[in-house]
Amino acid sequence: MVDLAASLDRDEEGVGENRGKDPHFWLDPQRAKQSVDNITEGFVELAPDHEATLRDNAETYKSDVLDRIDGDYEAIFDAATRDVVQLAAHNAFQYIGTRYGVEMRPLVVNLAASGDVKPTDIREAKRVIEENDIEYVGAGVFETRRPAKQLIAETDVSAYFPVTPYAGVREEWVENDWGYEEIAYNINMPTFEVVLGNKAPEDAGPDGWAEEWRNFE
Repeated sequence: MVDLAASLDRDEEGVGENRGKDPHFWLDPQRAKQSVDNITEGFVELAPDHEATLRDNAETYKSDVLDRIDGDYEAIFDAATRDVVQLAAHNAFQYIGTRYGVEMRPLVVNLAASGDVKPTDIREAKRVIEENDIEYVGAGVFETRRPAKQLIAETDVSAYFPVTPYAGVREEWVENDWGYEEIAYNINMPTFEVVLGNKAPEDAGPDGWAEEWRNFE
């Protein structure tokens, strides 16, 4: 597991060998394969008569979905001329940074997405934004938007767009049967294209994506 930022709240540090580690391993599609294997073993135990089908489905998901997502993420980050992403969100995206060689800069460095931002963190974000000519940042879908709005007010950032570590789902996502794959392609990937400067917001995501998600509430 990768390390979290240094300034964690005491009750967020975890216990045992996972103390001070980032739990969001599933954001790395290759690490997510372990979850697929674990779930498959559970299903096989419950329904042993369907073991062959369950294992075949798991292998298909890993190769057809997770490997494809991994390749598409890699293409996004390889195409970028910038290797720094500023997030007006909490520290939940380090596995993406580790997997694809990009520096994820969370504005809220602990795991509790309370929206409390220290003046020193704002000053550091200003420096990163200025030095890397950052126009857009990512903001957590299920977090307060106050930090993102603060960046817009106090820096040259002009807009924020959505990112999520799969911490929840919106009602419309459930209605549209969105899962890991759909959230990757409709939420996180378009935002990374934009915040890395690969694409203008209007050219990222499905039709209407930029209008829906620019400075979302």
